Amino acid sequence: LWALLLLGGLVRSVVHEARADWSGPSRVAEAYHLAAGAGAYVGYWAVMLTLYWVGVRRLCRRRSGGYRIQV
Repeated sequence: LWALLLLGGLVRSVVHEARADWSGPSRVAEAYHLAAGAGAYVGYWAVMLTLYWVGVRRLCRRRSGGYRIQV
């Protein structure tokens, strides 16, 4: 229930801001900062996914000889 309320408020806020007039100088500056923040967020996740991919490939790669255990 709480997640639905938060999601509904988010959707309402996005629709309200999308219908607002964005031609004023303060709104243009806000749009610039929102775009810069979104770009930084995407860049952060690109770096994190790259580090994860490199780490998983290094740690979980198939060894050439494998392990042979004699019992």
